[in-house]
Amino acid sequence: MSHFEFDIHTHTIASGHGSAATITDMVKTARTQHLNMLGISDHGPATLGGGKPAYFRNLTYAPKNRMGIRMLYGAEVSILDNHGKLDLEDEILKHLDYVIASLHRPAKRPGSKEENTRSYIEAMKKPYVRIIGHCDDVKFPVDYLALVEAAMEYHVILELNDSSLRPDGYRGDTRFNDMMLLNLCKHFHYPILLSSDSHGTGHIGNFDHAMELIRIAEFPEELILNKQGSVALSDTPLYFLCSLCKHFFLIFFDFFKPAFCRNIASSAVLLPDISDWKCLALFHYHHFL
Repeated sequence: MSHFEFDIHTHTIASGHGSAATITDMVKTARTQHLNMLGISDHGPATLGGGKPAYFRNLTYAPKNRMGIRMLYGAEVSILDNHGKLDLEDEILKHLDYVIASLHRPAKRPGSKEENTRSYIEAMKKPYVRIIGHCDDVKFPVDYLALVEAAMEYHVILELNDSSLRPDGYRGDTRFNDMMLLNLCKHFHYPILLSSDSHGTGHIGNFDHAMELIRIAEFPEELILNKQGSVALSDTPLYFLCSLCKHFFLIFFDFFKPAFCRNIASSAVLLPDISDWKCLALFHYHHFL
């Protein structure tokens, strides 16, 4: 059975639909799923009942550790137009741990393949966007080659969204789109992120449908960023991974501190052992950013 370190695309009652769960409820479930880290990414104001700017401002004061779970606080913002405009301002986003940018109806009407692709790519250029969410929605057709190439250029992660693949998913039959995404990322050896997109506690840390497609696609599991033992990080630019979220690496630091110290002393740059690499990445974050 696969074990995952974290799930950072989840929604509480603050998203305004599909969930009555509090952050505390979410943390309790994350513990039962044996996650080490949980990210809360409620919807921005352009979605039905989404969080108001004041809610996201207040996340600055939220505790970084709850019941032994390391916490990240982000947002899933809606892309509003073909120029990548987002439904939260940079002044708010810069204080969050990470930002997921997604296309949602009715925040944006579906366009042509070219228009939808442009919307995603323009959003990737925004300074605080680190992840593109559920780019497999059949209502928003995209050019996947252009999308993956842009993700590599702008150092943005693409997610494989488990909720898209569930039988009760509302984005249509996304399997073909997800296979396109997986095959291109496999070709370019570019890592992906598995996300539950859990609205409430019901699916936190559950990536069963995504993993089924991973196996069909013969996608290398070491390229899954949140899978325990992943070596995807070793081929990903240091400054990108560090900018994704500084807390991303703190989860590993306590376990690998001896290797961390050893590598700094030897001035190593890249190491074959992934535990060593993660510690060195943490060092680079504090040293250069």
